[in-house]
Amino acid sequence: MKVILDLPDWVDGRHIYVFAGIELAAYKYHGQGWKVKTGRCRMCGGCCMGLGEVTQPPFAVDGRCVHLIPDGPKLVCELGSGRPFSCSAGVRLKNVEGCTETYDPVL
Repeated sequence: MKVILDLPDWVDGRHIYVFAGIELAAYKYHGQGWKVKTGRCRMCGGCCMGLGEVTQPPFAVDGRCVHLIPDGPKLVCELGSGRPFSCSAGVRLKNVEGCTETYDPVL
């Protein structure tokens, strides 16, 4: 799908995110080019573990987010579309071993 938009001037100097529901599809950090999702999340829950210094109780116990729940073989957020924006947009900040979520630059 190709999307062409004329955005208002007030967005200059800000990060821009494109979502499909609650899933990040593309983003552009200020001063950088666009990156588009090329590999989707396998829902291992790894990005919601090891949060000790980022999220403290009552939101995390032993570094694991309390909203991470099993759904068959997957681990998902029980908050669904109510999950915090930073959880949807900030996953790329973590280097989780085996993560399948990838973004490639638009050339």
